[in-house]
Amino acid sequence: MKIALACSAFPPDGANGGTATFYLELSRALASLGHEVLVVTLTRGAGRSEKVDGVQVERIHFDESQYANLQNLGFVPSTSWYMSRAVHMQKHAAELLNAFRPDVLECHEHGFFGLLLPSKDYPVVVRCLCPAFQSTAKNGDEKRFPVDSHLTAALEIAFIQRADALTAPSANLAGIVSEHTGIPIEQFEIIKNPLAGSEPIARSKAQSKFPQLVFVGRVEQLKGCDLLVEMMPEVLSRFPGASLTLIGEEPGSASVEVSFSQELRARAAELGCLDRLTFAGLIPRHQLRERVTEADIAIFPSRYDSSPYACLEAMSFGVPIVASNVGGIPEYVEHGVTGMLFESENPAKLAEAVVDLSAHSDLRERIAGAGQERVLNMCNPRSIAEKTLELYEKTLQEFRNTRDNKARTNVLDDRVIAALLAAFDDLVEKPYYRQRVDKELQMHMEEVYQNGVKAGFRAGRRSVAADPAGAMIDGLKFLARICTNKK
Repeated sequence: MKIALACSAFPPDGANGGTATFYLELSRALASLGHEVLVVTLTRGAGRSEKVDGVQVERIHFDESQYANLQNLGFVPSTSWYMSRAVHMQKHAAELLNAFRPDVLECHEHGFFGLLLPSKDYPVVVRCLCPAFQSTAKNGDEKRFPVDSHLTAALEIAFIQRADALTAPSANLAGIVSEHTGIPIEQFEIIKNPLAGSEPIARSKAQSKFPQLVFVGRVEQLKGCDLLVEMMPEVLSRFPGASLTLIGEEPGSASVEVSFSQELRARAAELGCLDRLTFAGLIPRHQLRERVTEADIAIFPSRYDSSPYACLEAMSFGVPIVASNVGGIPEYVEHGVTGMLFESENPAKLAEAVVDLSAHSDLRERIAGAGQERVLNMCNPRSIAEKTLELYEKTLQEFRNTRDNKARTNVLDDRVIAALLAAFDDLVEKPYYRQRVDKELQMHMEEVYQNGVKAGFRAGRRSVAADPAGAMIDGLKFLARICTNKK
């Protein structure tokens, strides 16, 4: 079978994100079973074609500055970013896919990445890994950018509803997507995340620095990093040598003055534990195993996680884990057997679990061994690939039958795609928002200083200084004109 996979990142690019890890593991397993696999993905580096473990990978260069005009749409930061990637992918991947002529195309749902890729020539399987409408709600962005959140959700839902087949890594996520899209949960195939096992690295420890704790993931509210900071005083009261390393990207935003990671540092300073925290940032994927296995315990306090990839990797390395009892995590981690689960949003319970695990070496050893065995059995890449192939074959057969009966209606109409691309090109290539702001600003200046035309420019400025309230009202009127397009 000829299988095409479209994903936003693919190792070694894309750091250590779950989506990148998933498609690396799946593509290698599919190729090992004798199938021809093409991966099309984006990269900020040079565009290139290469073979990765028997998989043909086409990396498409993505320069976000090319879409700089979208940054003027400050009220929809996520939608503009996601749309940039979706359009760029369509423009540059369509020719590659046409040349490859796949039997089936799979892409993930996050940020409606594959919205413009579906074709009348092959079925599309959408892999629901973690939709943006779920992560933005848990990250608090829904309240800060409601228009943005709703628009992104609408486009994601439209993409998911047009899929020929759907799969999710946990029943929990399938239920959430079903609720948002109206698609019966029975139509989702639950396929676990693939992950190849590895042997733990033997190392000696200095008890004066025990326990060494580690977190892997984006340093953001969704991942519960603030709970890590809040638990540290209690852990340090029991184990004064404890330390915590946070490995992962620290996202920033131009819309906020103080980033989330800066808030964490400030809070840690208030609690007197900043010197016990290390923010390691992103690290190359090939270094992840060594860095994680340096720790005594790995912690994953997410407010939501559909399938805990970083957690699974730590388990596969033979490191005992503590994780929150939310989302799909309990479907992968059995409390007290393969890991320790704690009540989400409760830093006291998190500290209690960490202290308990730290105090009992036999418990750590037992959980580490059981967790590693669990991942080896449940996430075996070959088994996951075989189950995925069954879904592909079933979907392909149904697609052919439907096409023969001329009843296929789930692909975006070509005119819709053309209109979306035209609108996008217009926005990118024509800076009309900038021109409009300049025009409105000029009109505003002429109104404010209209008396200054006769009395002189400086006199006009003095009149504004003498009546700052009036000048403020003029400014508000100016903004209102831009927002409502009224003169």
